[in-house]
Parts: sequence; C-alpha cells; structure tokens
Amino acid sequence: MSPVLLPLRSLLARLPVLLLDPSRDRLARPILSAQEIDGKLPASLADVGWVQKDPWGNEYRFLNFALSDPKQADKNDGKPKGARRDKVLKPLNSTYDLYSVGEDGQTKPSLTQKESWDDIVRAADGVFIGLATDF
Repeated sequence: MSPVLLPLRSLLARLPVLLLDPSRDRLARPILSAQEIDGKLPASLADVGWVQKDPWGNEYRFLNFALSDPKQADKNDGKPKGARRDKVLKPLNSTYDLYSVGEDGQTKPSLTQKESWDDIVRAADGVFIGLATDF
C-alpha cells in the first residue's frame, strides 16, 4: 500500500467527526442548560428536546449516572453498569455519558473493544469530544 494512501484513508475515516468541529462546544449545551434550570441533569435526551443525530444518522445515547441503580454500580468506582470506560477501564466522565455508536451502529462500554472504535464520545467531562480511538 502506498504510504500516501494510508494517511488519506485515516483522514477520510475521520471526516464525519471532523465535520462536527463547529458544534463541538454545543454538543452538550441542551443537557447543561437543563441542569442549570432544573438543578439536575435530565433523565433522557428526549427531556431536553434532543433531535440531533450523529453523522451516520444514529441517535446519540445518554446515561445520567445519578439515575442508575446503585446496586448495579461498579464496586471499584461507583459508576453505573454501562458507563463508558477508557483504555485502563476508568470512567470517561464523572456525571453522565453522551456518545454515538458510530458508523457500525455497535458499541461496548470500554473504548478498547472493537465495537467502540468508531464511536463519537464525550470524555473528560466534556474536554474531549471525538472518535474513541483518538482518546
């Protein structure tokens, strides 16, 4: 394979995420606005009138940690079952997860699992929004 094609393929694979750049800071705005008004995070994206879809037409997913059953929480960090996790299995966020299941429509909680590689994730409490493989 030509050394020029590999970087080009990598760029093309990330194009849908790069197109998100103008709205990155706005991605979580409806959730944060609801929190400011109500004093708590919404239960679902529908509660804030969320209609935005990812670049592949999939709905974004939202997990409010405060509404999860404490009996189902991870014994090590208290985060709910299903919370997204980084390469060393630490939770990506402290209060909620917001993510897309990516082009393949599949996901797993850990970003190291193949099904998660193309996911668009919010991590580090909003400091990072991008492809799971880039986090």
